[in-house]
Amino acid sequence: SLQQFIEAAAPVAPPAPAPSAPIPQAEAAIDEEMLGIFLEEAAEVVTTAREALTALARSASDKEQLTTVRRAFHTLKGSSRMVGLNEFGEAGWAFEQLYNHRLSEHPQADSDLLRASNEALDGFQAWATAIGEGRPHGYHSAPFRAVADALRLENRYTPLQLSAAAPVLAVPELIE
Repeated sequence: SLQQFIEAAAPVAPPAPAPSAPIPQAEAAIDEEMLGIFLEEAAEVVTTAREALTALARSASDKEQLTTVRRAFHTLKGSSRMVGLNEFGEAGWAFEQLYNHRLSEHPQADSDLLRASNEALDGFQAWATAIGEGRPHGYHSAPFRAVADALRLENRYTPLQLSAAAPVLAVPELIE
């Protein structure tokens, strides 16, 4: 009918900006030598980002320090992806997007950004430690993406919830 034709031809509104989503891939095989390099670099990058966050707590509009933190998340993203840690990379990417947005829209670190960033760095450090120790873990990018997206898209702080995502279980050794 004519009515169905008109309805079908009506323009469709563009979708709202989507929250960051993971790249749909399985974790690749991990090269142990490259993994060691990644873990060392991750520790250095986290330290550098923490120093920049300390400086931002004193001078919230220091664009150089904001850029340093953004670069840290960018490096965590890229380095982890290179060794096949795609979920780790997606978590880094979410925070890199948050900093890209802040640097372009409102280049200033408020208490919510500082708190979320410190929590994320704690999470990345714990995640990298679990990987380095070869411990089974339940870390994944979703909690990191949720925190970064809430700040980036809604300017709303939510605490990073990793306790349920990454339990540290004491497993008793078997004595034979």
